[in-house]
Amino acid sequence: MICSMDPPRILIAVDFSEASRRALEAGERLARDLHAGVVLAHAIAEVQGVSLAATSLGGSPQAAATAQARMSVDEALKLSAEWAQGMRAAGLEVETVAREGIPEDVVLQAAEDHDVQLLVVGSHGLKGFKRFVLGSVVQTLLHRSRRPVLVIPAEETS
Repeated sequence: MICSMDPPRILIAVDFSEASRRALEAGERLARDLHAGVVLAHAIAEVQGVSLAATSLGGSPQAAATAQARMSVDEALKLSAEWAQGMRAAGLEVETVAREGIPEDVVLQAAEDHDVQLLVVGSHGLKGFKRFVLGSVVQTLLHRSRRPVLVIPAEETS
């Protein structure tokens, strides 16, 4: 076994939803405990004019899709930087990545590009028809990633 002197890195996939906020918090705790660097990755994806990330956020799919579709890479990087600010203030090394593309592909490519050891993702908790229609980015990452994937579950609603 070869030991690397590079600190470990954790990729946290964010879509700026409550689910990814929970993933961010969990990833930040892990990064502190492991003295790891963090990569925040965001995908801007449109399929037939509807953003996959936006429709999974809840509320009106049309309103969410419109808002998300208008987000540019620059805007996503700006929002990622805002989310990263607290981690940087706590002394963590944080990089941000925002790219257009299929969310799973963007996350997996960012993991390769930044040589991360762990992916942290939030689950939106979609069920039934919504999950069938929208698919599951998390499910795809679990099947395709060559790295461990930590899934932070959606909060239970009563």
